[in-house]
Amino acid sequence: MENKKSTDKPKIKKIKTTPPISENGTSLENIKTNSDEVVLIRKEPSEAEVIEPQNLDEYYNFVDFDIDGHLYKTTLNNKFLNKKAHSLPNPKHIKAFIPGTIQKVFVKEKTKVKAHEKLLILEAMKMKNVLFAPVAGVVKKIYVKQGDRVTNKQLLVEIL
Repeated sequence: MENKKSTDKPKIKKIKTTPPISENGTSLENIKTNSDEVVLIRKEPSEAEVIEPQNLDEYYNFVDFDIDGHLYKTTLNNKFLNKKAHSLPNPKHIKAFIPGTIQKVFVKEKTKVKAHEKLLILEAMKMKNVLFAPVAGVVKKIYVKQGDRVTNKQLLVEIL
């Protein structure tokens, strides 16, 4: 057995091909050569790379997923790799869920509120939406007043 260094690159051989496999020039297919089966990765309509099957994991950077005891291999695109990690919203920060206008504010700063108590009315698309306190606490800061126009996800009220 060979010891393979982690910096070793997979063996890739570029070949010229005709005609293109697909109209946009990208596809993946198995082909036969003189000895073993290899994988042809189409880069352009007339150019492709041939990779030995044992080197596919290194070429594509496969990720393993275990779902209900079954192991799956997949690749993750750059959009997925670069996306911001999801975090749970802070229940003590009440934010606008839609752009609109503040019609009425029912609470003042430094007052105690109970869970499910009315905080304010946000009018959006001719509908009046009542926003309630999700938790009991003290109103730390109110960032809006009656008549203010707010954007989506704008912080409206903060509760301690």
